[in-house]
Amino acid sequence: MVIIDEMTFRSVEGEGFKRYSKVLQPRFDPPSRITVVRDCMQRYIEEKPKLKKILKNNRISLTIDTWTSNKNLNYIL
Repeated sequence: MVIIDEMTFRSVEGEGFKRYSKVLQPRFDPPSRITVVRDCMQRYIEEKPKLKKILKNNRISLTIDTWTSNKNLNYIL
């Protein structure tokens, strides 16, 4: 959930997340952000070599786009 929804690690310790978890499963004890960070880093370490192998034999194309807001602020998308 944290990775898929790009949530901050701290969000698992927030009151809203705790309430949501208790509604789904009252006996569930949400992990601490330290546990979530550790688990995410472990997953990163496991997946990185797989991604390198895929990218080594393929080509990718990266593009960027610029956008100017109504207030004349520039953004790179």
